[in-house]
Amino acid sequence: MMICLSRNGQLMPLHILWKKLLFQKKGEAAEFLKYATQFLGNRYVWGGTSLTSGADCSGFTMSLFKKFGYSLSRTAAEQAYNGKAVKSNKLKPGDLVFYYTDRKNKNRISHVAIYIGDGKILHSANKTQGVIISRLGNPCAARRILSWKVSKKDK
Repeated sequence: MMICLSRNGQLMPLHILWKKLLFQKKGEAAEFLKYATQFLGNRYVWGGTSLTSGADCSGFTMSLFKKFGYSLSRTAAEQAYNGKAVKSNKLKPGDLVFYYTDRKNKNRISHVAIYIGDGKILHSANKTQGVIISRLGNPCAARRILSWKVSKKDK
């Protein structure tokens, strides 16, 4: 379990700190991230698309967005063309971020994650780690899928 220092100086587990930060916001992105973070610690399964039994990075994002009525392509490389392009300095929580991780083909997008704010991402990382929160690092691309609308009940 990772322990973090919150903004008020209090020590707490990372997953609790993120939930406290996320739940302060309202609207579609907040609901999406609240839903997505419940899968922290779940298994990575190459080719998988199940949020409960295991998913790879793009299966994880595809299945999460499907729950909210958005249809994404299956692979990270294909998802890099879904939604609207976003500059990395304009990221909002819920945006997809993409990475070159293929050692054989260094210019091929091979990993996707969800930006959750404050320089952090949520992703299905690998067989060893599963679904985790990591630092943003240096994504090669970003896309906005969520509409960022606030429903009437949230106003």
